Amino acid sequence: MTRWTGKNYSFSKFDRTVLNWACTKWNDELGAALWKDSFADELFQIPETAQEWLDHCELIHRFNLTDDYKNSKVLYGDAAFWTHSYQKIWLDRQRGLLYRRVEKCVEGGAETILNTIGAKDARKLRRALMKKYGNARAVKLETRQKLFDLGMPPTDDKNAPVGSAFEERTDMGEKFQELEDEKDELFNTCPVKHQATYKYGMESHLTRIVKNNIHSSYHEVVRSVETMHRIRKNGGLSVVKDLDLHEHSYTDDHLPPWGELKDAVIEQYEIRKLSWDSYPEKDGRVKVPVMAMTGDPKCFACGETGHRRGANVCKAGPRDVHDSAPDWVKNQKGGKNGGTGNGSNGNRNSGKQICNFFKANGTCRFGDRCKFEHVGGGSSSGGGGNFGMNKGDRKRITAMVAQSLCDQMQQGGSKKSKKEGGDGKDAVQRLFSLVTSAGSLKE
Repeated sequence: MTRWTGKNYSFSKFDRTVLNWACTKWNDELGAALWKDSFADELFQIPETAQEWLDHCELIHRFNLTDDYKNSKVLYGDAAFWTHSYQKIWLDRQRGLLYRRVEKCVEGGAETILNTIGAKDARKLRRALMKKYGNARAVKLETRQKLFDLGMPPTDDKNAPVGSAFEERTDMGEKFQELEDEKDELFNTCPVKHQATYKYGMESHLTRIVKNNIHSSYHEVVRSVETMHRIRKNGGLSVVKDLDLHEHSYTDDHLPPWGELKDAVIEQYEIRKLSWDSYPEKDGRVKVPVMAMTGDPKCFACGETGHRRGANVCKAGPRDVHDSAPDWVKNQKGGKNGGTGNGSNGNRNSGKQICNFFKANGTCRFGDRCKFEHVGGGSSSGGGGNFGMNKGDRKRITAMVAQSLCDQMQQGGSKKSKKEGGDGKDAVQRLFSLVTSAGSLKE
């Protein structure tokens, strides 16, 4: 649980949390009595033979039975168990345990009050916290009523609203509990003689607050509950003809019961929460599915169900097309931009995409296993600079030229050949012959 400062959430919520812990630690009867300090002030002044004192000892014994059965039977037969001294020591110890538990749950202003009270006066702890943070004091009553009318939105340090009380994903169960706690606190603060007519303590006013401030996505739910209430109130499906909407501003008689509206809205919230949990918010945005699942869809790339083409879980390549894909998808796979195979990277006749690597370099590491068509095999500029040769042909040409040069050097070099009457034309013709015939050579 988030540590309570006295301001980050209501005293009612904190009070309810500590009470639940106390009832779990001891039992419902003893836990509530310890936290709310409902023991009589004159408890240890009651004679030890009086029935009221014996009832108190029986209360402690019922807890001991569940906590330590064997020891409880021994204590029950011990005369000291029924004395004031033993019961006072036991009760002070339990209050100390409760104090230490509360100490772990508070900080800020609430912790200051805790330290002021001290463990010795632990029984005064709840009363002091409730006095400081739980009651609508007169100087703040008007402000609290205004915030209550707005559905209790978040506020700044000056108690000015800084946002909406109801967002699309507001937890309706928590919000309604917060509103009910505030209604109870305002009602308990009101003098008894005015409680019967105090609107902020009425459930009908709570219904109006929710109707006026709830998120627009719940308007249809509110209208349906109102319609059903109107039909039931008029004894059937007949609708009041002369419906005075202006009159609704002055009376709450037309509003549905708070319990019905609350249950309907929470039910709708739980339904929506299922889809929100599937696609949670990320960086303030709702993460949407890759594809809206309708029926049993198949991926056009791999043929698997449950995702669409391009999803992270798809094992196929970005340009793969499965046999089960529709014809219009198969017709698109040849084109770079989703065309029919007539794009700049496609073959107009076959509709199959050209291997750009082979086109630029004259070779492809996939060879015959390449899924793209091997055409051209020239330079990337399309000028035929490689004479239709692939990478292997170019290696063979290089080896031949190197061998030819070595042979000439062994014969005395190019200058010697020139002296002997050669003009170099024979060497050029031989080199040209090697280049043009390399395409048909094999290793």
